[in-house]
Amino acid sequence: MGKRVLTRRDLEEVYYGGGRTVLLERDCVVPPGVMDLARSLGVRLLRFGTPQFEEALGGMLSDMGLEGEALKAVRSRLSELLGGGDGGKKGGLDLEG
Repeated sequence: MGKRVLTRRDLEEVYYGGGRTVLLERDCVVPPGVMDLARSLGVRLLRFGTPQFEEALGGMLSDMGLEGEALKAVRSRLSELLGGGDGGKKGGLDLEG
C-alpha cells in the first residue's frame, strides 16, 4: 500500500466544509503547494504522534470532558485510524467538520 498524498482538493473540502484542523496519518505526504494553501487558509495540519498533535488532542478531549477509559478508547481509535495501520480512513481526519 502506497503513501497517501494530501491534495489541494482535500484541503479545500475541509476548509469550505467549515473545518480548520486536519489530522494526518504518519506517512501522509503534503506537497509544498498544499502546505502553503493550508497556511493561507488558516487550516492546521497536525501529524499523528507529534507533540503538536498530542497537545491539540489533549485540549479537545479535555474540553469534551473525556477522562479515564473514554480517553483511552479515543486515543486507541485514533491510533488505528491515523497510525498508518490498515483500518479506517486513510490520509486524515477532519476534527471540526
